[in-house]
Amino acid sequence: ECNSEVFLQEAVDHLVLAHETMGQRDSDPMTWDMVSEELAATLLVLGVRRRQSSKIGTTSAEPVMLQALRLTPGAEKAIVEPMERSCKIYESLGTAHAAHQAAAAHYQLALYFSRVWTCQRDESKTREKLAAAFKHFGLAHQYFFRSVYGNEPTFVVLSLDFSNLYSAVSGEECLSKALACCLDCRQAFSPTAVAAALERVDNSKNRNQSSDARAWFEKMTTLAENVEGRVSKLLLSLVK
Repeated sequence: ECNSEVFLQEAVDHLVLAHETMGQRDSDPMTWDMVSEELAATLLVLGVRRRQSSKIGTTSAEPVMLQALRLTPGAEKAIVEPMERSCKIYESLGTAHAAHQAAAAHYQLALYFSRVWTCQRDESKTREKLAAAFKHFGLAHQYFFRSVYGNEPTFVVLSLDFSNLYSAVSGEECLSKALACCLDCRQAFSPTAVAAALERVDNSKNRNQSSDARAWFEKMTTLAENVEGRVSKLLLSLVK
């Protein structure tokens, strides 16, 4: 286990102890929520780091095909449990920022399950992991679909990953849903999204803000090509 994971676990332990010392939220709601948010963030980073340092250490949603990459139940729990705890804490806070972070945590869980569902010991486990992948992708997609503006690149990448998961499951219905995920991206490339990005460039008071806005256009141009290629491939598959 690398040092960063050790330090993150120590941070989690201290934050949990802070909650235990306070006893309950009513004693100091503001401080309790600050600790909760810090705990949720630390748990999420810990889970992601453990996933990255495992054999499933990739950000792609493409499934793993090799049986050798199957994790033990203990190793999987060490990755999944912190991220699930992070989700629950963020969802309990009820703020706009926490809702965004909860969606990000669901996305990370979706990426994990979308990688491992193909290398399970039996059909029951395969179905369980696949259902978990769809569940977490669905929750993340639901949030970012409602909050596209300002999160356009994240939404497009998430939608492409969700589309890949549907494509990995055989059947015309899944191909249709994979295509629908891509078509959902149109809002991210809408005149409203572009106008907002142009406004950010116009309103930039320093070089960094202007650079970030221009980077948005470059990133979205690349993503547009990816979406277009994915749509074409899916349409060809459906026509066949």
